[in-house]
Amino acid sequence: MSHHTLDSPVKQPSPKVGNFVRRAALTVGALFASAALAIGGASAAQAATINITNGHNDILKIETISGSNVPGSERSDGSFHSWPLADDYVYQFSTANAGVSCSGGVYTISNVNSSTSPDVGFDNSTGTNYSVALVTTGGTVSFASTSFSIASGGLETLPSNTHVHGTWTLTADDGDCGGDSFGLNFLIPGAGSAGTQAFTFTIS
Repeated sequence: MSHHTLDSPVKQPSPKVGNFVRRAALTVGALFASAALAIGGASAAQAATINITNGHNDILKIETISGSNVPGSERSDGSFHSWPLADDYVYQFSTANAGVSCSGGVYTISNVNSSTSPDVGFDNSTGTNYSVALVTTGGTVSFASTSFSIASGGLETLPSNTHVHGTWTLTADDGDCGGDSFGLNFLIPGAGSAGTQAFTFTIS
């Protein structure tokens, strides 16, 4: 199986620099534009939909294969799939299950039971830090953990040798808890087509 490898990572500016948040948002927009990533467009070209309903999953995993760092996603069966994915991954959640709740249109996914919900995290098993950008549709999305956090419009560093699972917070555009779908579009700057991938979170 061939894999798409990463170029040298793009370093993230220091958060201490003035007006960083505003400039980071503009940078993320420019990065996605330059990559010609049409939001939601990736799904249309993909061959099949993979509904992920439980288990340990890493939405982004960077691992070293044959001496090269390769971005991809790890499924609950432990299989690694390099980006761009051949299929459309849909992570499915229900507020009826432990660790998934909603109030005022704000969904929280934390400490789920992986037998009933997907436990979605990030893994950079390489010795290199990588910048990761996130753009979302359907509402705003954030992920928070002790060593890596990212939110809609953000450009953050996923540290080397880091494997994290944490709290996802998703705020629906419609402001209610009647069930929603969110598009998550990730980009690793400088990685070309191997560093852009779209996913979907659905919550019922």
